Amino acid sequence: RFWMQMDSVPFNYWLKVIAPQEYPTSIWVYILVALTYLMVASLLFCTLNWFLKKRRRYRGMGEVLVHFGFLLVFAGYVLGSGWGARVQDLSLAPGGQREIESLGLRLKVESTEIKTDQMGNDLDTVSKVILTDLAGNEIKAGTISINHPLIAGSTVVYPNGNIEDS
Repeated sequence: RFWMQMDSVPFNYWLKVIAPQEYPTSIWVYILVALTYLMVASLLFCTLNWFLKKRRRYRGMGEVLVHFGFLLVFAGYVLGSGWGARVQDLSLAPGGQREIESLGLRLKVESTEIKTDQMGNDLDTVSKVILTDLAGNEIKAGTISINHPLIAGSTVVYPNGNIEDS
């Protein structure tokens, strides 16, 4: 429940609204955020120091590029996780489709295959999906499964298992 709540909304909203209701189990997240800010500050100061003190020497350029690369990764993650958009709980049966008006997209599930082990336990759900704009123009189509989402620009479609009708 904790992880689903944490991943269901942008991180910035979760920290301000949901996390305070989860004390004391959410305190570690605040500690992790503080440590991350300290690490980013350290990377930033290290990079600035290189430009201020060693700008005439290109010998240490590799280390500054590594520091700068980490800063870009953190900046991208913070912007995407903190202020990005998320749409959760889209349940679609094979052949079903759903408009996601907030993103101007439509998602269609063409087919679903449940992979099982020899005992009949579910291992993975593999689905063929099509992502279109609201006018019906295909943006991307592909097969999704655990750890293999459909990626179209900044939109990522993850599977969330299967539900069998009884």
